[in-house]
Amino acid sequence: MQKKISISTEVTEHIVRAINYLAPRNIGALIVVASDHPIEFALRGGLKTESNVSAKLLANAFNKNNPSHDGAVIIRDNKIQHIGAHLPLA
Repeated sequence: MQKKISISTEVTEHIVRAINYLAPRNIGALIVVASDHPIEFALRGGLKTESNVSAKLLANAFNKNNPSHDGAVIIRDNKIQHIGAHLPLA
């Protein structure tokens, strides 16, 4: 049985606003909305945080002048838990 990922409407709106800002500027973004399944064992580097999700913070995370821009943002429980995390290759 697959678990459903629960994300608030407010967080969803912030993600959409960030994507709407990044896409026309050809800025890529890897945003992971994590379920209860632990993925931390696979993450490398980045900054662990418990930040509120905001469109500005997401857009800034992928700014090419920011050291975190090549990593992923991990969102779990409606909070940003990692910024600039590197995921394993498939």
